[in-house]
Amino acid sequence: MTIVCPTLQSRIRLHDLASRPDGEDWIVGRVATGEFVGLPAEAMTFLRALRDGGTVVAAKRRTELVHGEDIDALDFIGDLIGLGFVAAVDDEVITEEQPRSPSLPWLRPHHVSWLFRVPALAAVGSFIAAGAVVTAISGFPGYRAFFALANPGLTLALVAVIGMAIVALHEFSHLAAARAADVHGWFGWGTRLWLLVAQTSVPGLWMASRGVRLRVFLAGMTCDLVVFSACATGTASTSAASPAHHILELTCLITLIGVMEQFLFFMRTDIYLVVQELTGCKNLFGDATEYLRYLTMRSARGVSAAQPDPLGELPPAERRPVRLYAALMVAGCAVMVLVSAFYGVPVEIGIYVRSAHELARGLSTSRIPLVIDATGALIVSVAFDALLVRTLLHTYHPHLRRLLQRTRL
Repeated sequence: MTIVCPTLQSRIRLHDLASRPDGEDWIVGRVATGEFVGLPAEAMTFLRALRDGGTVVAAKRRTELVHGEDIDALDFIGDLIGLGFVAAVDDEVITEEQPRSPSLPWLRPHHVSWLFRVPALAAVGSFIAAGAVVTAISGFPGYRAFFALANPGLTLALVAVIGMAIVALHEFSHLAAARAADVHGWFGWGTRLWLLVAQTSVPGLWMASRGVRLRVFLAGMTCDLVVFSACATGTASTSAASPAHHILELTCLITLIGVMEQFLFFMRTDIYLVVQELTGCKNLFGDATEYLRYLTMRSARGVSAAQPDPLGELPPAERRPVRLYAALMVAGCAVMVLVSAFYGVPVEIGIYVRSAHELARGLSTSRIPLVIDATGALIVSVAFDALLVRTLLHTYHPHLRRLLQRTRL
């Protein structure tokens, strides 16, 4: 990005910015980059003055005249440049990276909007209800449903294939729900704590209505429940000894686990987004993280720490939800640490050790089925672990670099 030094006499040319009122504040951002922020009314007056072609000092005076408050105009301009909202300062164009192209750009609103109309939603709701009835009669799949094949390694490979297909449908549903409202989104990989997750980023939802936002948040789980209902019906219609029955039962189990994981909303799942929306919080996770950091620093330095309570900067209606969510984050993360330490890591290590022994035994005895089984398990485990490491490095590498730089200073 070009380094510029605006002055009070500079004229600022802004990119196309979308905005909407949000209580006493405004949500402002660039749809092309997906960068959105909350700004007070004073900032909106300042932006309108800049958009009208005035200088920085003229925009500052208009804001003071309208609101009776002084603002640090140059500091605010610096923030706008950092957000990518400024196209040029005077005659100097600010260069920046090309905005990321949206995923599936060929998908148009008319392709998917019919899925979210009353007839289609009624049909989906009825189908899910029918699946619930079938499940109530036949029972939920037990843990034995996981072992659909006789070979553990091939079973693990089958779980990976089915799981990836369900994840793809889940994320596509989020994107389709957004695209039905003519909002773009991006597929990608991310992490929640140290767990690898697929995710669909739809920052343009900040400009959409609450109904559209909730529809997008719940679309993935709705798709999962449709898949579960279809497989539950198929399971009830097939012989318990048939391979199709075992595979359908395994798919039911994987889908059911996926739906249950969405309720771990201390990890910013789909249910977290719904809770955030219903509580009226703009950044529930971020605010709770800052609050926990403040409490930690206060405990370390004593009550007289100079840092102010970050909750004091939030609207009163958001403070209680943030406190409650912060407590849930601590409890949930503690449980996840214990589960990972006593189950997740041992299971992961056990898969590698077992697969290595099985591969060695298969090669030494020329038993091809053992070699195939061990190879399948190793390929799946290595592929997902490599993707996890790559995602963690992509997510945290800049933060680690800045931390090291601060440590050297």
